[in-house]
Formats: sequence, structure tokens, C-alpha cells
Amino acid sequence: MLLQEGGAKAYADIFIYDITLSEMQEEMKEMLASGQGGALGDFCGGAYVLVDEDSLAKGPLTAVESIAILGESYSAFYDTYFRGSKDIANALFGGGIKSWETMADIEADKITFDNIRATLTALNGSENLPEIKGIEVTGTDAIIMHSSIGNVISNDSKVFYGIYVNQEGSAEINDNEITGFDIAIAVKGGEAEIKNVSFDGIIAIMIEDVSDFDKISLTGCTAQNDRTETEHDVIIVGEDDVVGTDSAEANAWFEKMKELNPDLVFGSTSELKVGGATIEGWKPVDGGDVEAT
Repeated sequence: MLLQEGGAKAYADIFIYDITLSEMQEEMKEMLASGQGGALGDFCGGAYVLVDEDSLAKGPLTAVESIAILGESYSAFYDTYFRGSKDIANALFGGGIKSWETMADIEADKITFDNIRATLTALNGSENLPEIKGIEVTGTDAIIMHSSIGNVISNDSKVFYGIYVNQEGSAEINDNEITGFDIAIAVKGGEAEIKNVSFDGIIAIMIEDVSDFDKISLTGCTAQNDRTETEHDVIIVGEDDVVGTDSAEANAWFEKMKELNPDLVFGSTSELKVGGATIEGWKPVDGGDVEAT
């Protein structure tokens, strides 16, 4: 929107939202308690939601596909837009009072996170978990943009992930700053388009098949690393016959990504040491877990 008075001009974004996240959470509780669970999908889907500081202070921001209660499953979020309040320059995230693994979780499809600015400052209830994630994506067509995700906790017994795209998830990660995590962005078997991201730590991508290279792209990304921990900014993890120097697909992908991100240093490995863990190949095992020692 263009604002103009006399000869002065300025452009401004106006976000017209349907409801705040705190209000939505209270409404959802009342709907479930009164037996209106079947209407949750219409209420949550397609909504424009203002993420206020109060809601972030209570615990993770979770966009679930469905909610199960008393043996019934009700559709919840779909094509929902979450935008952080402009007043929140940086929300301090302590996780609330229950155990949690993520600051924000995108389980549903077509979810947008915009202007979510939060820094992990405490592990309330989650001190014993081996992995902590800023935003985990398991849904499809997620968009995470204009956001800042940070971490100030140091703990060698844990692995801290900034944005984690898991299994069948897919995401556009655009114009974000990710700092303080061991792995700024991890892509484990999913798809990701990563654009204009500033980060420290590393970006780690699992490649199981040469066709997986078509699912991953990086453009205009910059690293804030001093490279004392690792010489690489982006590390491809996989078997040598897939990501090694004899792979034509791997070589072509590396050359293209170096052109699009001239400031980044790329590398590949079959074993990645982060935090207190060694990840070997990120191979799926029974139950969909990760083989790691």
C-alpha cells in the first residue's frame, strides 16, 4: 500500500487478520468441549491468524492436520496463514510447562509462517530430549518466510535444528535468518526450496537417490560461519555412490548450487558429527526413525 502526503511517499504492508492465535486456541477448546469438533476444519482452515507474544509464551506453535479426542478425529488446519505481530521484535521461547520437541510444528498442508521471530532461551520440561527443533515440517507446501529463528542454549548432549523438513514434508524457506543451531536447516528425505537465507551452523541434506537432487535447491544464501567447527556450510549426507565425486548427478547439482550461492562452501559425507551425535547416512529404519549413534 502506498501512503502519500504532499511530496512524501512511503509503502506499508497492511495485514488484515481473522483472529489472534490466543483467541483461536480458546475457541478451539470450547468447540471440542461442546461437541463441535466437526466444525474445526472450517474454523481453522483458510484463516489468517495473528501470532501474539502471549501464545508463543505458552508453548509450541503447532499447525496440526487433525485433532483426535475421545476416539474421534477432526480436521483442523489447512491453507492457514500465521503471521507474527509486528510488535514482537523477538519473542523469547521457553516452551511452556509441558515436554516439547519443537518451537513450531507444521503437520498440516499449505501452511504459511510469516514474520515469526523467536529465540529459544530455555528447555522447560524438555531437558532430557536428545533433539530440539525450531520448526519441523512434515506437511506439504509449507512456506516459512520473513522470519528469524534463534537459539542461545549450548548443550553438547543435544542436537539443535533450526528448520527440519522431515520425510514427505516439503517447504519453501524464503528470506529467513537462522542462528545458534547446530544444523540451521536439515532436509531428511523431503523437498525444500531455500532462498535468501542467512545462517550460522550448517545446512545438512540427506540424499538417498540421485533423483533427490531435483527436490532440493538453494539460491542467494549466505553463511555467518567462521568455519572453525566445519569447513563446509552445506553438507550433503549419503552413500558415496550417490553423493560422491563419481556421481554425475551430484557433480551437476554442486556446480549449479555454487553458481547460485557463490559465498557458500559445499561438501559431502557419509557420516556427520553434530552435537553429541554421529549421523551416518540418515537412513530410515523400521518405524520411520533415524539410525544414529
